[in-house]
Amino acid sequence: MHEKKKKGKVLFFVPHSDDLEFGASFAAIHYLRLGYEVIEILMTNSQYGTSRKEFKGNRLASIRKHELEKTLKIYQEYTRNALNVIRLGYVDGFLPFNKKSVKKVADIIRKKNPDIVFAPDPVYPLDFHYDHLNTGKNLFCALKELEKGELPKEVFFYYSFRNNYMIAIMPSDVRLSSLALSQHRSQVIAFNLKIYMFYKRIQIFINLIRCHQSGVRYRRLKIENGEFKSYEPSKSIRSRIKYVFFNKVMHNYKEKTYNPHPEELGLKNPD
Repeated sequence: MHEKKKKGKVLFFVPHSDDLEFGASFAAIHYLRLGYEVIEILMTNSQYGTSRKEFKGNRLASIRKHELEKTLKIYQEYTRNALNVIRLGYVDGFLPFNKKSVKKVADIIRKKNPDIVFAPDPVYPLDFHYDHLNTGKNLFCALKELEKGELPKEVFFYYSFRNNYMIAIMPSDVRLSSLALSQHRSQVIAFNLKIYMFYKRIQIFINLIRCHQSGVRYRRLKIENGEFKSYEPSKSIRSRIKYVFFNKVMHNYKEKTYNPHPEELGLKNPD
């Protein structure tokens, strides 16, 4: 029996193993359900997502790998389509943004030849985590290195406060998104999950009122003369307030979280 031909290919660049669920699970569910080949590019090994020092390092990385495997099974069970993962193996909190990392991302896009790409927004971010910003920066600079024939047709940013494009969802997607996120038990407690999903339901309801369609919004990059345009100056006071607020919330996050240093835990970035 021949395997059913996929409609297209979508890459999700994610900093940590739960960021697809937090930032773009509805988009992933949408494309899985439509029959696209969906690939998660996991930038780091997620070794620092805990306040307990005895768990930091390879012990937590192993736990989070197991959690992600359970999440992938949830997606496949409910959409009848597999979400595949490519691991780049960088150290959590120390994802580089340099020529080598940009080239690595560009090479993945050349090899996989996706129709659509998602990444965290590095220009209008809701989350100023170092890895989140650098994931988006690496992706955008990689696009600049590609020839026109190598570029994806569409690029979207999540974790953005300048969302301008809606992806439709089904009512059951909310439950599926919640179920997928709940598998990351080392990161999400039940009460916080309920608050987060309540917030997502409010967002979806607002989108329904405004656009007469049930969906989740992302920032879609504009294409001019074969190039993606990342920066569109904002004159909105509300946008500026959001930028300052979320920047303030994440201030000094790295210093408080990434201790002990990776070298003390035997961790290092790949060459």
